[in-house]
Amino acid sequence: MKIKNLFYLTFFLIAAICLNGFAQDNTKAGLPEGAITRLGKGIINAIEFSPDGSRLAVGTEIGVWLYAINDDKEKLLISNPHQPIRSLAFSSDGKTLACGGRNNSIIQLWDLETSTHVNSLTLPHKYYDVTALTFMSNNRTLVSLDANAHIIEWDIYPGKIVSKTKFDETDTETALSSDGKKVVSGDVKESVIRIWDKNTASFGKSFKSKPKSSLKKSLSKILGGKQPEKEKKEKLGVQELAISPNGLIVGSAHDDNSVKLWDTETKSELISHYEHSEMINRLSFSSDNTRLASCGTDETIIVWDIEKRKQHPKLIRHKDNIKAIAFSPVDREILASGSADGTVRLWNTTTGKELAIIATGHISSVKTLAFTADNAMLCSGASNGTVQIWDVRTGKEFPSPSFPHQDTTTVIGFSSDATLFASNGVETKVKSEGNTTIATWSENTETKFWMMPTGDELTTFKGNALDITFSPDNKLAAFGLREGLIVFFDVNSGELLHSIEVEKGFKRKVVFSPNGKLIATYGARVSTRMWYTDTLKEISPPQIDNVNELVFSPDSKQIALHHAEGIELCSVMETEIKQLKTVKSHTQKHQFYPYAILFSPDGKYLLEATTSWLEYPIQIWDVEDGKKVASLNGHKQWIHALAFSHDGKILASGSSDGTVLLWNWDKIIADATE
Repeated sequence: MKIKNLFYLTFFLIAAICLNGFAQDNTKAGLPEGAITRLGKGIINAIEFSPDGSRLAVGTEIGVWLYAINDDKEKLLISNPHQPIRSLAFSSDGKTLACGGRNNSIIQLWDLETSTHVNSLTLPHKYYDVTALTFMSNNRTLVSLDANAHIIEWDIYPGKIVSKTKFDETDTETALSSDGKKVVSGDVKESVIRIWDKNTASFGKSFKSKPKSSLKKSLSKILGGKQPEKEKKEKLGVQELAISPNGLIVGSAHDDNSVKLWDTETKSELISHYEHSEMINRLSFSSDNTRLASCGTDETIIVWDIEKRKQHPKLIRHKDNIKAIAFSPVDREILASGSADGTVRLWNTTTGKELAIIATGHISSVKTLAFTADNAMLCSGASNGTVQIWDVRTGKEFPSPSFPHQDTTTVIGFSSDATLFASNGVETKVKSEGNTTIATWSENTETKFWMMPTGDELTTFKGNALDITFSPDNKLAAFGLREGLIVFFDVNSGELLHSIEVEKGFKRKVVFSPNGKLIATYGARVSTRMWYTDTLKEISPPQIDNVNELVFSPDSKQIALHHAEGIELCSVMETEIKQLKTVKSHTQKHQFYPYAILFSPDGKYLLEATTSWLEYPIQIWDVEDGKKVASLNGHKQWIHALAFSHDGKILASGSSDGTVLLWNWDKIIADATE
């Protein structure tokens, strides 16, 4: 096995050099202070072709990535403060890119010839998503649409508002026409769609669906029989909207996962199809107005020929939720798509063939991290069960082992040296019923173990695990089961060794002490308990309710418990656990936030990943006096995972924004304690 692993590792290194030799090094672009590398490119939210079709802009949680379609070059556009990107627009001459974000009311403007940030437009309303952007024909006027139904015209130089309008619509989905003169609005609760026209400053009449034909009703009427009772009108809320480039057609996606096409002049329904099995995320028209593409959580893209009223072949190579699609402006056959599987793909919509994968590394929410023993590689596990392997020195990604895809992982974890990986998850079906989006979960009843980095399957354990942890020597795996048990398995043989009874049914976590002598379990609405691993003798921790994180100090002599009131530090003694001090007290209760905490390698500091007014800092506390010594800012969403390299020199943080940041720990502490 060691020889085989060495072969695979050598292959990974060679392949990584070949795959990444052409790419621009963007791992250090726009890094926050104290960070040395960024791994991953963020979760994909929006994509847009340049007017000549030669480049593709991809908006993510950390900024905008530009990809050259023909030569595989990539570039990261990012500025401080950067923001999660939700909308993109190229000027018609391709020289300027506008980027709209989430919750910070700023539109960024980039000069693409020099790759420089040239201006920022600040919305007069704070914390609204910019949902759509489009340039007028003069390339100087930009029209923005935000989530609170404001339509604003901007003179981008020097960045002044020309006009501002609010249309009286709430709880709606909206879309902006390519000329910036029309907004289509759809009620999220009822099937009511209308168009707001800038020239009239008012909404037109509601669109009218075709009546559903009923053979039984028609025959009854012809034969003069008793008429059936009037059917109750369905209220199919609108999930997504799009306007064709010529403004004559509107596409809409609804709660029943249907897609409809509408004539904007007659307000009548043209086409309706039900090809999607789950919720629809995005609609996009081709530049010649002849095709409509739709994508969603069913991992499928449907392309409809509007003129011929027929469907093209389904596009089905993605392995996760498809979040963004865009047609090439110069070729109606070419479509780009971005998915939570981390890839951006190009398709021929006529043949249904995948043309290329033009981008990878856009990972999903990072849930767990582990360094290899030599500190050369870092492994990250994402919320969909995928694993990435990164070169810590260069920031490059190695080819990843292939594991069965899961929509959502309920259990995911590495051994401390990243040689073992375990996961268990659920397959999710997202459907819409009435006024509500319904998600149903089908749980896997097995938890699988693999060897890293080869991806060889090691063993399988039965049962719905709520959490899993490996002993420091990798010999044991401990599960928290829904049935109210903590069970211990031999990793190599798969043999069940022993079990401990605990409360049933609640989400609980399990963790070994660094010396392997203790195991603890904790969680919301369950007791925090601890046992010796050899004798299973229980020692009593303090009665602190709803502990959402528990970590051991490196010497296993202390534990820190994070809960709604703050962080408590306790001493682990031979027969009891004694409460020592409060390291931090919360001014507000944040019981259900996904905090992460971790001791520094020397045990002198406690790290806490938290949130504060749409910022997600890592707070560093002095264990001795309880004072904050530093704060690290860089992630744009919740931080779920913290890990130190085995030599204690690098801190890794993984976030829901789809990135991992590597921090120079020695420098951070030196700067903080000057």
